[in-house]
Amino acid sequence: MVPSAGPESWKQFLAKADSHWANKYSARTLAHSWEAANGKR
Repeated sequence: MVPSAGPESWKQFLAKADSHWANKYSARTLAHSWEAANGKR
């Protein structure tokens, strides 16, 4: 497991970060949603 420093730290793991890290794209949206959940189910 890799500790997260927030949603922006997820970008480094994308194969095509410049293509997938934009508003309304699933990778960025998922990162922000996951971080906002803060352990909630």
